[in-house]
Amino acid sequence: MKNINLKLLVEIIIISMSLFCVVDANYKSWQTNKAAIEETQLAIDKETELSVEDINKRLLYVMSTGQELADAITSGKIQYSDIQDHTKNIMISNHDIHVTHPSKFYNLGVSFLRGVYDKSKPEQLANWIYIADKETGEITAINRDYDYSKKDGTVKTNWFTKAVEERKANWQQPKYGDVSNHFLIAYTVPFFTSSTKEQVAGVISIGFSTDELKEIMSHQSYRKVGFAVIASDEGKLVYHPNELLPQLDITNTHSFFNEAFDFLNKVDIKDQATKTIRSFKLPRTDEEAWVITKSIPAANWSYHVFFQQNELGVEQKTLATKLYLIISTIIFIVTCAYIFLISSKNKTKRFWLFCIFLGINFTVGTAYLWKIADIKELELTSNTIKLNSDEEVNAYKNTQAEFFSVLHKQPPIYIPTGVFIKSTEFLGSNNIVVAGYVWQKYNIPTSLKPNTVPDDFCALTSEMLPENKDVLLADAFADNENNSLTCDKSSYRVAKDHVVTVGWYFKAELREPFDYSNFPLDKNTIWLRLRPDNQAGNVVLVPDFSSYTNINEKSLMGIDINGLVLPSWEVFGTFFSSEAVSLNSNFGVTDVSQQVSQELLFNIAIKRAFLDSVFSTVIPIFLIYLILFVVLFSSLDDLLSVLGINAGLLFSVALWHSTLRTSLSSTGVTYFETYYFVCYFVISLICINSVLLSCRYELPWLHYKNNLIPKLIFIPMVTGVTFLITIFMLF
Repeated sequence: MKNINLKLLVEIIIISMSLFCVVDANYKSWQTNKAAIEETQLAIDKETELSVEDINKRLLYVMSTGQELADAITSGKIQYSDIQDHTKNIMISNHDIHVTHPSKFYNLGVSFLRGVYDKSKPEQLANWIYIADKETGEITAINRDYDYSKKDGTVKTNWFTKAVEERKANWQQPKYGDVSNHFLIAYTVPFFTSSTKEQVAGVISIGFSTDELKEIMSHQSYRKVGFAVIASDEGKLVYHPNELLPQLDITNTHSFFNEAFDFLNKVDIKDQATKTIRSFKLPRTDEEAWVITKSIPAANWSYHVFFQQNELGVEQKTLATKLYLIISTIIFIVTCAYIFLISSKNKTKRFWLFCIFLGINFTVGTAYLWKIADIKELELTSNTIKLNSDEEVNAYKNTQAEFFSVLHKQPPIYIPTGVFIKSTEFLGSNNIVVAGYVWQKYNIPTSLKPNTVPDDFCALTSEMLPENKDVLLADAFADNENNSLTCDKSSYRVAKDHVVTVGWYFKAELREPFDYSNFPLDKNTIWLRLRPDNQAGNVVLVPDFSSYTNINEKSLMGIDINGLVLPSWEVFGTFFSSEAVSLNSNFGVTDVSQQVSQELLFNIAIKRAFLDSVFSTVIPIFLIYLILFVVLFSSLDDLLSVLGINAGLLFSVALWHSTLRTSLSSTGVTYFETYYFVCYFVISLICINSVLLSCRYELPWLHYKNNLIPKLIFIPMVTGVTFLITIFMLF
């Protein structure tokens, strides 16, 4: 009786300890996940609050300037004859480089109703608008040459007619200014013929550029995990990373990260202001996303930041606890199964149940480890710097400036560089053809005429321009005619605001060392490595984030989603990075440093299509295991037949193994190759088992109940070894 009680006590203690490990693992996983989410949400919330304060400050400045001018005209402090000079002085003061203002106006205009400015000219529409050059701050005056007082329901006249009709100041929908060449949000304020405000005399308009909003957004870290929009009190978009959307008078947003995810179509932007943080499910992927909403009181706008949970890095922070959870769960289940099944009667049946149960647990555990491996972050080399935001680019610039200073070289010239990939094609395991566009932006001297490309641009040099305006595709084959993108062979050149954009179309065959060690759960990057063709120069290439709607990795910036076809692969992200390349030669040029050269990389992150891998690799191996298991139950009277079956299976496995290594061209052992090694081992054991059974000397442990022990251990051995290999190979 005491022995039974002691045995029961030991079993209870073992189960309790296993259960404690499971509960502890679950709690740690939940706690880590919750803490990571709350930490990121809090950080984004604080950044959003600072952005709102900055925007609100700028809007208040615009509004106070417009209202003060309108009140001065209405009260008679400023006579009609002095309005033009006064307006010009406001613009000059606003763009004075020695004075700091919360906002820089793109334009400031005064427009009168017909016949109000000069009573002797009843048909006259007196108006003038002052526009500031973005680069030089030079103020120029123009007149509107259309009838802005005519109410026709268009954006072209709505800024004026709405202010006159409502007799109050308001913010207009963004529109592209033909003269300013920028997206502007007009703030309009009516002024009156007298202080009694009985009759509207005209409207003051101030152009607030969406570039200021974009500048604020670009410095926020949440750009790496989501994006922000601003909506008016009517629920219409005022700002969106895609500047065209506000022009379309859209009330609801219908896409998340533009091409990749869907918003809930029923979510009304205007209603979002009722809650600070709201969560919702993405319909297509059933993943959780959040929206943080803040109010911008100056204009009664609402500021919304959308981001996804799986982009917060939460999964990366909880990988260790997930591994702990799955291992402790398996230990608990196996312990319980052993105690309740093995200690019962009819032990043969119980043994079978236990072994099958153990095999199922290891199989499920392996599948869960595959899932964890799928969310692991793509591993980069130690000398690679990810450039996912303007903050990271600025930090990179500072590092490069210090590096050039140490080398006693001229300060670096930073050239914004962009990439758009149209198509890719694998020619082998390490060769790939890439086609698309590369462009660079150069600041041209202010002495040159803006918005025009000089005829001698390719030969043009100045303090702001590098002498060599060529780009080299570092990994292209030497005989590829497109491996060097020279200025004189550019596909297009466009000038705007003293910035010339030079673009090239290229098609190049690249050779890149892909890592297949985790096949078929491998992840790789297709990269386009760019560097200045002039090795002795002081040019540093940096990403041109301003040319992309969204710079989040999952938004797949810089690629044609519909045109990019990669059989057996899935694209799950794109990003820029910089890589330090060690040099042990100066290429015969004494000015070239022999230490480190920086290259800009545009990366397309890809992973193996899981279902394709399952059907082509996992299922055949599973069938081999099944046949081997059946062989254990076959009649062993004919030893040669059993050995023949094993020889055939060995030949098939060896052939598949050889084909796999040839297709991957991998130098090391890949994860899935270990499955073939397990097959070799199991085939060898079954052959040895068959030979021993046919011997005249009977081995008790082998002949027990007609070879029962090898049959029992087959399933847990194969699945258990697979589980352990997965842990050691993938983690």
